[in-house]
Amino acid sequence: MPLTLSEDHIFTLSGDTGVLKDGRKLATPAKWSDVGASDEAAWGACQGSAKEPYKVAVDLGGGEPGYKCNCPSRKFPCKHAIGLLYLILNQQPAAQEPPGWASSWLAGRRQRAEAKANTASRTDSDAPSPATIKSEAAREAAREAKVRAGMEELRLWLRDLARRGLADSTIKTYEFWDRMAARLADAQASALAKRLRALAGLPFQVKTDWTTRMLDEIGRIHLLVEAYFRLDTLPPDLQEDVRTLIGWTTKKEEVEALPGLRDLWWVMGQYDDVEDRLKVRRAWVYGQRSGQTALLLAFAFGNASLDFNYTPGQSFEAELAFYPSAYPQRAVLKQMHSAVHRPTLSAGVVPHGFLYDDFESAFAAYAEALAQNPWLDRFPMGLRGALPLNRANSYVIRDVQGRIVPMQLYSGLTISLLLFPALTGGHPIPVFGEWNGYDFRLITLVSDGAMVEM
Repeated sequence: MPLTLSEDHIFTLSGDTGVLKDGRKLATPAKWSDVGASDEAAWGACQGSAKEPYKVAVDLGGGEPGYKCNCPSRKFPCKHAIGLLYLILNQQPAAQEPPGWASSWLAGRRQRAEAKANTASRTDSDAPSPATIKSEAAREAAREAKVRAGMEELRLWLRDLARRGLADSTIKTYEFWDRMAARLADAQASALAKRLRALAGLPFQVKTDWTTRMLDEIGRIHLLVEAYFRLDTLPPDLQEDVRTLIGWTTKKEEVEALPGLRDLWWVMGQYDDVEDRLKVRRAWVYGQRSGQTALLLAFAFGNASLDFNYTPGQSFEAELAFYPSAYPQRAVLKQMHSAVHRPTLSAGVVPHGFLYDDFESAFAAYAEALAQNPWLDRFPMGLRGALPLNRANSYVIRDVQGRIVPMQLYSGLTISLLLFPALTGGHPIPVFGEWNGYDFRLITLVSDGAMVEM
């Protein structure tokens, strides 16, 4: 049977009268497409101010209500979610199956709810002792107090920085940033301390307009501080993002215990970085059936071996579990269901859903991702046709529409640059890389029916 709603039910979902009013105005069929409902959820696409309609879904299937919308609003639920419910109330459509994007989101919520219920139903023998619970609670409370004190100090420091401005010469000194970063590290906000220290190198790493990039990152840090002080008002998954960005960690074992997503995963690219003597390997994989992208990480100190070593074009059937996030990316391999197959991809069979036609469509997807998690450091980006070029001794990448964006240079790529003319033949070819908001990191390209790692 279709979703059962009433005026009173919708009213209880939002305490914001402005959102309710705006949502009621949106409950016009002309503004919506692909509207549907099941017995527990509703979904649809609402045309807003953006070029592409906003994808909206609401889950009322027991437990806490859930909302998904890629609009930039920070209201929860937003006016589009409320508008969808009013539209369903007025139209009362027949029950039907949700589309793929809504089905994946709903399945993820069901899996997390099931995992939470399983944890809550542990037997008394499995439960920790009262003394252990009390000790853990005291330790967590002490850390929360430390973090809060550090965040309050950072909030004042950012206000002082805004008054001082970026023209102050001390901005270009490492000591200026390190003092506040050290305070955050003492407050057990290590991830945020690392983010702050990274700003010290911007004036020297970015040749032009470093102030714009620094101001943008300072704005993100300020947004993170304010999000922390409003943590209880945020959706649960976004709360996880905020806490992770500050310094809390989720154990791999906890993620592996979550329900996973089984799919045929294609390896789109892999590369290594060294961060503070720690070797980090990143592998991007794409689920052929789900259309989900996942980032697998491996870490090793010194000469220790890493957990995996994939080649672009390989594929394997496996179940991955994702770290909780408003925009899930990082995952762990929960269970393999097949051997890793040798590379077989060619330019004609690269998974269609993974490649964007051009930068315009890719940036639209990036904007949707930022609307869900505004602190994304990297976004996987595959283009159906693009061409790396040397322009005035700096490298750029051009799509089939002629749009040009700067390309990020790194040690592995500088050697591969000499191969570009031979690999591309001067024609656009499929490429895959990461976008950080400023430049494109080329990781893999497809040449003569083979995926080539940069």
